[in-house]
Amino acid sequence: MKVFDAGLREEVSSTRRRVLDAAARLVLEDGFDAVTLVRLSQASGVSNGSIYHHFGSKDGVLASVLTEIVQDFHRCVLAALDHYPDDAHAGVLGAVGAHLSWTEQHRDQALLLQRYRERVARGPEQRRISELNRDFRNRSTAWLHRQAEAGRLPVVTAEVGHALVFAPAAELCRVWLTKHTFPAPTTFTAVLGEAAWAALRTLPSQARPRENRTPDSGEDTSRT
Repeated sequence: MKVFDAGLREEVSSTRRRVLDAAARLVLEDGFDAVTLVRLSQASGVSNGSIYHHFGSKDGVLASVLTEIVQDFHRCVLAALDHYPDDAHAGVLGAVGAHLSWTEQHRDQALLLQRYRERVARGPEQRRISELNRDFRNRSTAWLHRQAEAGRLPVVTAEVGHALVFAPAAELCRVWLTKHTFPAPTTFTAVLGEAAWAALRTLPSQARPRENRTPDSGEDTSRT
């Protein structure tokens, strides 16, 4: 029975993988509206019925594609923070660098995220992305709070911390994704990282929210 269960899981995973890979390719090439379930079925080798079974709809397929992309992006940035639990400077530089390098190395995925995250956020699958954003926001904010408690950084709110560390990198990546002549994001790793660090260090300490108000917003933290 265990062998059968493992094989079934592998088959299900393979089916989803084929659909997601085909969907990402087709949507990137032709746009979401031009991709029909018939085309997706032909490109993936998965029947319409199986696609409905796994994803529910074409929008469900898109949401699953973006969910995987957001998970990978968040995993990369959080790993950079977690690598430096006792070095705030290196952690900030690492997080900014991870943001820029992930986008540069995953241009197609970043483009899909930039073009379609708002559609998913307005659709029936928005809860999935919101939950991922909430987890990322809570974990990255917790890292900032631990640095403040150790005296390595001033106490800053989640909104200010994220605006200083992640927003400049996100804007630069947005420009790079839309302008082919713009320099690669990692060209600016050092300057953006040091700018974020300097901005955080010079802030006056702010009141930290009570524990029951730890930010749990589903605000979009997947912007690249």
